[in-house]
Amino acid sequence: MIFHLHIPKTGGSTLVGLLLDCYGDRYYRTPNRIMANEPLLRRMAATIERFSCISGHFDYGLHERWGVTDAVYITFVRDPVDRLLSLYHYLKQRPAGHKYRDETAAMSFDDFSRSQRRDWTFLDNDMVRRISGVGNKPRAVGEEHL
Repeated sequence: MIFHLHIPKTGGSTLVGLLLDCYGDRYYRTPNRIMANEPLLRRMAATIERFSCISGHFDYGLHERWGVTDAVYITFVRDPVDRLLSLYHYLKQRPAGHKYRDETAAMSFDDFSRSQRRDWTFLDNDMVRRISGVGNKPRAVGEEHL
């Protein structure tokens, strides 16, 4: 089973379209923040075998939660600074009232990239967090996660 770990702002949306074309009704796109949604994780575990490809903004290890033993992960990565700059502009362009838009719109890129908000884990090695399975837990990632 293929797990497309879609890291935001890395070009993964292009791959999503290709996977959907390839797998059709055997493709499943997870809702955002699925790793924190225990009821959905349990429901999906009961029906996961009907899919061949799972895609979404999740962390490595989702296959273990569902008991999948033949998982193959695919993902895109991007230069971290380029990805963060793209994320910054994306968030600034979101509609007023969007979760991160208002605060981001008032910041320079330098302020954004140096923000110490503990709930903004996407600023703290987000690609490493997702690929290593650390996720959005508010703790530092280090060489052991590479």
